[in-house]
Amino acid sequence: MDGREGCLVDTPGFDDTTLTETEVLTQISTWLAETLYAGHRVTGIIYLLNIMGNRMTGSAIKNHVVFEKLCGTDSLKNLLIVTTHWDKMDFQDGSERESEIFEHFFQHMIDGGARTARHDNTPQSASNCLRKLLGNPPIIMSIQRELLHQKLPLGETAAGLAVNEEMSAVKKKLEEQYKENLANIQAAQNKRMEKLFKEQNERYGKKLEAIELAKHELENGNQHFTNKLADLQKQMDEQSKAASQPTRDYMLDVIERVGKVLAPIATAAISNRLNGNTSASSPKETHGDIPFLVPILVSDSESRYE
Repeated sequence: MDGREGCLVDTPGFDDTTLTETEVLTQISTWLAETLYAGHRVTGIIYLLNIMGNRMTGSAIKNHVVFEKLCGTDSLKNLLIVTTHWDKMDFQDGSERESEIFEHFFQHMIDGGARTARHDNTPQSASNCLRKLLGNPPIIMSIQRELLHQKLPLGETAAGLAVNEEMSAVKKKLEEQYKENLANIQAAQNKRMEKLFKEQNERYGKKLEAIELAKHELENGNQHFTNKLADLQKQMDEQSKAASQPTRDYMLDVIERVGKVLAPIATAAISNRLNGNTSASSPKETHGDIPFLVPILVSDSESRYE
């Protein structure tokens, strides 16, 4: 775009209906850590927000908090909040709703440097959104700094703690509902009501099991992250010894490990590593600048636990 090469990365949202919040956090944080480890920094973050949604639900607000913790306040100047579906929304109604959402939930981020844009499902509006990010200086996001520089376990990062807090709150609510239903089952006046309460408790029980599994995944997420980086380090060392110049197979292999970053972007870092100009032993504060490397996070759906 405009003579620049870059990469857009479509990430799952924290309110994904098929993945737990822990799985989403693990996927995003692992990719971000690997990307920084390979010498690339993010230049922009796009947060997509459906303007047609009737309201900001409790889960949407909580997921918004997790997203903010993942980015950190220092990254807000590289954040673009994009409201979508303007092609399906009355302009006046959409403008009023947008103002209300921004005022109540995003104003502090906007005050911190985040910018806003509208997308009406046309190529022109998509290009206009991207152009707002092209001149950004590259950044290190909060989750990257916590994992690689502070070497915190995933569950002890700001985003990890926020996810765990949300799951604990939902778990407590479900446990209360489960106990209440047990009493209802015992007090049921007929078989039909008893069956209804039992079916509700079966659903509550499954949700509680899902939360316990997600909390366990979060506790073990740092080991997964550590293993991924260890594998990356080992493979890069082996390739460096075996090759005197970047090869297509090696390039594609590295691209896959750092989240399928485009080959033109990865070439410089790969060449430097093979030539022994940089060390892969630890992340650095200075990296080769990518014209634009933009993760896209979407907020559209409901929490899987609610």
